[in-house]
Amino acid sequence: MHKKTVIIIGVLDNPTSTNVSQAKAFINKGFNVIPINYRTLMSEYGIKTFEKIVLDTVEKYSPYLVLFCKCNGINPDLVSECSKKTITWLWNPDVINEKIPRYPEVIQHAVRADFSSGTSLDIVRYFKEHGAKNCYHIFDGLDADVFKPVEPVEEFKCDISFIGTKLDHRDQIKDILEQSGYDVKFYGHGYIGEVYNKEFAQVCCSSKYVLSINSLCGEDLFFSNRLLRLMGCKRCVFHWDPFYVLKDMFIDGKEIILFRSAEELITKLKFLNNHEEIAENGYIKVINNYTWEHSVDHILRIIENA
Repeated sequence: MHKKTVIIIGVLDNPTSTNVSQAKAFINKGFNVIPINYRTLMSEYGIKTFEKIVLDTVEKYSPYLVLFCKCNGINPDLVSECSKKTITWLWNPDVINEKIPRYPEVIQHAVRADFSSGTSLDIVRYFKEHGAKNCYHIFDGLDADVFKPVEPVEEFKCDISFIGTKLDHRDQIKDILEQSGYDVKFYGHGYIGEVYNKEFAQVCCSSKYVLSINSLCGEDLFFSNRLLRLMGCKRCVFHWDPFYVLKDMFIDGKEIILFRSAEELITKLKFLNNHEEIAENGYIKVINNYTWEHSVDHILRIIENA
């Protein structure tokens, strides 16, 4: 019996891209995956050649599914043409901010694909309001082969670490932690330096606690995929959640520590005495529910039940 084929149009020539983990999950599910790196191909050969490569590949391999991963800059007509030949899906990892209005073609991708999804509820609602009929809320998953418990590294050791771009509200939390006597290390653009994959896991596992501070936070259920990565490294995670949107997803005080302000963070740090148990429980929760394999299963169930 031949394996079913999935074509993933995204960024698969960068090992830090989530599309790489997504492709691996499809392979783990028994699919043959053909990667099409749209940014590289469009940059090197132009849009017309890229479109021909996609359509020729679809014609040759008759895939079970073509997964368009955001694909800003791609003509929506290409999605329509692929939809005539096979099942299509638009996967969008962004939240509603300046990005989506800047890329109106991505909205049309969602409308013209057979299915679409967003990792945040506001995207799902936005796509539906603009005509996407089969749109679902599906999280980015955890790649447990990369973001996992590893041996600590001396240079990364500290009380609390954070990984993310330098922003004012993150600086405020950093300053208060340092003023309270904690040894903290912040990594990312504007901080010590950026860390990816193996180093990301080493930073987490060399810290007693790790911080999760979204750059965008609203009343809809959304979080950066860094949260699952932190929990996958089996660390006790303190997550900034001013609207308490994660309370039904993770058990506060048992699987994660939620805080609304820097002052509340300091208070919870001061009285915490079961951080290893919280780290273990959080790790088990994401391994059992929120890996990339779970995200791919969600996609496949939707298609099969349509």
